[in-house]
Amino acid sequence: MTHESQAIGAAPQVVGDPQVARAGLEAALAGGDLCGALEWAEFSVPAPPPVSAGWGDPVVERYRQALANGRDRHCLVHARRWERARYARGVPERECGPVGARLSALLDGRAFVRLVVVGEVVALVVVDGRVYARSLGTAARVARGFAAALAPVTALVGDRPLVIAADPRLGHPAWGALPGLRGRSVAVVPSARAWVDRVVRPLPRWRRVLLAAGTAPRGAVREVADLGRVHPRARRTGRVREVAAGAAGCDLVHLSGHGRVAERSPLLSSVALADGPLLAVDLVSAAPPEVVVLTSCGAGRFAGSLLAAGVRAVVANPAPVRDAGTGRAVAGFHRALAAGAAPPEAVAAHLGRLGFVCLGA
Repeated sequence: MTHESQAIGAAPQVVGDPQVARAGLEAALAGGDLCGALEWAEFSVPAPPPVSAGWGDPVVERYRQALANGRDRHCLVHARRWERARYARGVPERECGPVGARLSALLDGRAFVRLVVVGEVVALVVVDGRVYARSLGTAARVARGFAAALAPVTALVGDRPLVIAADPRLGHPAWGALPGLRGRSVAVVPSARAWVDRVVRPLPRWRRVLLAAGTAPRGAVREVADLGRVHPRARRTGRVREVAAGAAGCDLVHLSGHGRVAERSPLLSSVALADGPLLAVDLVSAAPPEVVVLTSCGAGRFAGSLLAAGVRAVVANPAPVRDAGTGRAVAGFHRALAAGAAPPEAVAAHLGRLGFVCLGA
C-alpha cells in the first residue's frame, strides 16, 4: 500500500472504542484518507485503567512480600486482585479531538511514524505537514528484520529525527541500535497525542534528582556513585521507602539494579533495591517524576507502564544490559542532560548504540 501524500487538514472526530477505531482505520486506509487513518490509529489501542495507590496499599504490600520471598503463585493472585480493583474504577475517557494539526505544528523538523497492523504493517508518516502511507509487509516479516522493513520509511524521512509509535504486536526493538537509525534522535511513544502532550512541557532543570541502586549487579552502586559527581546535589539511596517517598515530583530519577517484569501487571514490575523490590507503581501513585532512567535488565514493560502513568520520558533498555561500557555511556548521557540536551538527543549521542531507547519526549 503506497498512497500519494495528503496535506494535514480536516479529520474525523473519532470515538474511543478500540473496535470501532480499528474498523475506522481500515476503512480510511482502504479509501486513501490518510489524515483520517492517522486519527483513527490514535484509538486503536485500549486506554489503560487509572493508577491506584502503590506504597501502603494492602494488596500491593502482600504482592511485594510474596515477590521478595520468591512466591510466584502468591504474586499472581495478588496481582490479579489489584488489577481487578483498578478496572472496577473504570477507564477514564480520552480526549477525542483531532491531533494531526497539533502534531504537524510541533514536529519542527522531525518526522512522525505510526506503524499500524491492518493485515499487513502500514507506516503512516508525517513529514513537513503531509501524511504518507508505506506498506512494510507482514507483521512477522517486520518483527524479524526492522531495519530492512523500515527502508521505505527511512528513504522518505531522510536523516530527520524520528518520533515513532508502533503497534505493540510488533515488539519492542532497540530502535537507536538499528542500522540507519544509529546516532539519530528517536522518541518512542504510544501515540501521537502522548508525544504532543509531553513535548510542550518545558525541559526540567534537573534540580531535584534522585539516584538509587540495589546491591546487585556489582556495578550498580559504583554507577550511582559516579553519577553523584554529575549531579552533586542529588539524593542517593538504596531503600524502597525512601525512593517511593522521594520520587514524587522529581526532575530525574535514576534506578540501577536487577529488574523483574510482571507480564500481566506492568505497574507491578520491579527493580531490586537493597531492602526489597521497588515497584513501578511506587514511582507514580503520587506526582510522577519527569524523567526516569532505568539501567536494569528487562525494563521494557516497567518503562511503558511509567510512561502511561504520566512520566514525561523513560530511558531504558528492552534487552539485557551489559556491564562493560554501560557505566561510561550512562555518565555521558547524564552529562548531556545536565548541559541542556533533551532526553531523545542524549540517548542518541550516548546510549542508543547499546540498545537503550527513549520513551516519551
